[in-house]
Amino acid sequence: MDETPILRQLLGAAQAERLSMHVPGHHSGRDMPALLGQWLQSALRIDLTELPGLDNLHDATGSILASQKLAASHYGSQGCYYSVNGSTACVMAAIFASVDERHRDVVVAGPFHWSVWRGAQLARAKLWRLAPVWDENRLEMLVPPPEAIANWLADQAQSHSWAAIVVTSPTYTGRVADIDAYARLAHEYNCPLIVDEAHGAHLGLVTDLPPHSVQQGADIVIHSAHKTLPALTQTAWVHHQGSLLSAERLKSALSFLQTTSPSYLLLASLDVAQAWLRCEAAGDVLQLQQHLSMLDRWRNVSDADPLRIWIPTGSTKRAQLLTEALEKENIFAEYVNVAGGLLIPPYHLSQRDTVRLEALLVRWQLESGDLDPKLLAILQAVAECTPQKCLDTADHFPPQETCVVWQSGHSAVGRISAACVIPYPPGMPILLPGDEIRREHVELVAYLEASGAIPVGCKPGCQFPVLS
Repeated sequence: MDETPILRQLLGAAQAERLSMHVPGHHSGRDMPALLGQWLQSALRIDLTELPGLDNLHDATGSILASQKLAASHYGSQGCYYSVNGSTACVMAAIFASVDERHRDVVVAGPFHWSVWRGAQLARAKLWRLAPVWDENRLEMLVPPPEAIANWLADQAQSHSWAAIVVTSPTYTGRVADIDAYARLAHEYNCPLIVDEAHGAHLGLVTDLPPHSVQQGADIVIHSAHKTLPALTQTAWVHHQGSLLSAERLKSALSFLQTTSPSYLLLASLDVAQAWLRCEAAGDVLQLQQHLSMLDRWRNVSDADPLRIWIPTGSTKRAQLLTEALEKENIFAEYVNVAGGLLIPPYHLSQRDTVRLEALLVRWQLESGDLDPKLLAILQAVAECTPQKCLDTADHFPPQETCVVWQSGHSAVGRISAACVIPYPPGMPILLPGDEIRREHVELVAYLEASGAIPVGCKPGCQFPVLS
């Protein structure tokens, strides 16, 4: 069996080509400036376009379709569709495909990525947000339990025809939701369950990992391949199964959100990632787990991805000391902020590096001091103050600049936000357009800014965009 059909076709084209007279303009690397070309080298020879035999992402019938089928076979989905515009495009496409004139109500349970808002806004959906559960010991936002959502749905007016339920699992920090129960709940209401599993493409590879959401009955599952698989940045795929959402509608929505000139380097990377999953991944995961056993004190949470390390900080000082300790050892974390630090280890983590990291974390814990009670209260209040009311995104398209003013600090409290406010990373909004700005929002942004992180949507000086 051809394990990597896209890569095979690209290599064949590169070997056969004598002279490039087509786009891209670097012409197989011949015209690429050396400043970058020396780093990319032979990879430029397969940065091609839709030449004969290389298939077309928007109407896949050849090597791209074959590769997508191989990816689907690994997860057991009915269909898998590649994205060169990241999981953002996949999330937006899933919501856009779910919404129609009769079904505009989308339920989002727990923490969610910025792309969920973008997808809802594109679809002109009515967004219902259910607040996350705050883990005060781990300083994490969790997906609310299915029974809480079931009770909430039962309390709503019978006139609602839900377009979709959206859940993020695992969360950015690695906590995994009960997707099987969520899928059964969504299907009771005859609507699809969309799972943003961007950080979980590796789930289910070995028995010690939680099962992935396709296994648990979700209708649409989004994976950001580059987040947890050996793949290039911006690569992702979306899985489809069941009859609650048309596969053709999903593919059409995804095509709408992708370039007509997709990078074949990214497609080749997706192709190799699916082959790695099927042929090599389980062994690499077992090797990583063996090394990570030395770090069990930092990842001893039963409902979490064991390949992710979340270090709660809970104060500006503790966050700063952790950042400095990592930088001193030239360790680049996914991010560190006043809530915590996230470490995503490579599959080929060495024992030496594991020992070095363990020693660093032990020293940091001894020297880092106490948590900040005021900050802890703010983090919890922001997590739990999600408005449980309908937000009609059709009413909140970007307003004219003349309708937006900037308010600093506590003068913004009580005003209506004119834009998303998003600590980035992790990219989860604390305010959406139309939300009322609360004191805790202002205080959290002040904490973040003091630690060197200005959320997307705000300006320096703790300035918020508000409706005039």
